[in-house]
Amino acid sequence: MTRFSGALASILVLAASLFSSMANAQTPARFDFVFEDPASSAVTTGYVVFDLDLLPNPGFAGFLELPDPLVIDIQATVSGAAVGNGTYVLEDFTQIVWDTGDGTLDLSVGTQVVGQPLSGGVAWGDIPCIQDQGPMGIGGGCGDFNLFTNPLIVGPQAASGYDTQGVINTGPQGVEPFTLAANGGAGEPMVLTSFIRGSMGPTAPSFAVPTLSTGSIALFTLLMLMAGWLAVRLRG
Repeated sequence: MTRFSGALASILVLAASLFSSMANAQTPARFDFVFEDPASSAVTTGYVVFDLDLLPNPGFAGFLELPDPLVIDIQATVSGAAVGNGTYVLEDFTQIVWDTGDGTLDLSVGTQVVGQPLSGGVAWGDIPCIQDQGPMGIGGGCGDFNLFTNPLIVGPQAASGYDTQGVINTGPQGVEPFTLAANGGAGEPMVLTSFIRGSMGPTAPSFAVPTLSTGSIALFTLLMLMAGWLAVRLRG
């Protein structure tokens, strides 16, 4: 009987591990972005990886302090700026803004999000937005996507939605809706010109994400183990 108890305990441990894994599963979606300064050669290219299960669409997420389960990874490379060129990763960013405006966006793989029509004759990514501004003065009917490497002042004490607590580093900083500036916000302003969901290719972050097929295989294995245990018990 002790042998059976040991087998049962092993199955229960496996089951607990399986269900814990499935409960923590993510649905990663990588979005490649480009911010460009129309008056200079400054450009920021990179990607953000969201957990699609947590991404509001429609909706607003911001000023979201990082780290946060919604944001799996970020990488942004600034080039062509007078100051602040370089590659910045998730750990360099303090906050993020995501706002779909007043509509639901098509976030299918390969689909350009900038320019998608919203109500009122505007589009996601319009600068400036002709509609009223949204939560805390951000984006409004045109939405917003922004990254911050310096902490923001959030609340009534902020003169605008993008007031910082002081320049701490020279990474790209959101200064207006859909607009990053180099050198901690003091450099060239770069506007969002492209935001496209890409594939999770080799340049994507390396993290293990349980999938449905993996969970199904694990569940099948668990059932086989339980069947084997019952067979042994019946023979005993």
